[in-house]
Amino acid sequence: MQMGWDLPVSPSASSRPLVVLSHGSDGNPWQNSDLAKRLVLAGFVVAAPFHTGDSSRDHDHSTLTTWDNWRSRPKHVTATIDVMAHSKRWQVRTDRVGVFGMSAGGHTALTMAGGKWSPDRFRQHCNQHIREDLLICSEGRRQLKGDWLDVLRMEVTLARVNYHMRNETLYGHVEPRVTAVVAEVPVLGEFHLQSLASSSRAIGVVQALADQFVNPKLHSGALLRACSHCVELASVPGAGHSSLLSPVAPSALETNAPGFDRRVVADVEAKVVAFFTRNLVDGADKKGGPS
Repeated sequence: MQMGWDLPVSPSASSRPLVVLSHGSDGNPWQNSDLAKRLVLAGFVVAAPFHTGDSSRDHDHSTLTTWDNWRSRPKHVTATIDVMAHSKRWQVRTDRVGVFGMSAGGHTALTMAGGKWSPDRFRQHCNQHIREDLLICSEGRRQLKGDWLDVLRMEVTLARVNYHMRNETLYGHVEPRVTAVVAEVPVLGEFHLQSLASSSRAIGVVQALADQFVNPKLHSGALLRACSHCVELASVPGAGHSSLLSPVAPSALETNAPGFDRRVVADVEAKVVAFFTRNLVDGADKKGGPS
């Protein structure tokens, strides 16, 4: 990735719309840099924070168990918007902000859209879908191997979930400046889907149909079935959980199914840019908002 520190800002006759990128768990802001470039070329200002405690430089698995990451990530996005709003270097509009998130970032984006979640909802999800979603329910610790120990793996996971995840507290995050979000391969087993179905925000969804980590039928697909105003931007055959990262994910993280064509990634990114343009630029003009 070519980078230039402290380059002069391109002059603009008016403030530009802002999009915040939220990376995945154990990820970093550069993993969607090609999307960031496309957004900048389309006239957006892009900000991409490191999520403390859940990034490639300070990932702490223990915080996943206590749900600290799910609660803190949206606060990072709000802090990013605050910084950009008061920046003397960047002229940005903060009345209509977009958020894009991948995987755990998709969870963040949906929380920014008004989604509510609870540990107990996660417990219910796992009791209903333990066989199809063992990897998520075990927080990455176990997966089915097709042997006689699978029953034990599921029982141990459910015992742990049923013991630790009985907290019915609804968690969310209030951020009225966010008006459009895109969730790519999102994790959302713990969401109360009605909170997203009734959201006033524009919600776009990108699915990887060969995702072996986050089952699209149970996560992004469940959201699309429950939310009539959510927009299916792309459902990519052969794409695994990390296939849509751009630049390409390291070989150790490669999750493509055989026959996956990376040329589709550019098309997906173009659809994401078009979605934000419709809802943050064209939509604001149609509603009489500032340009």
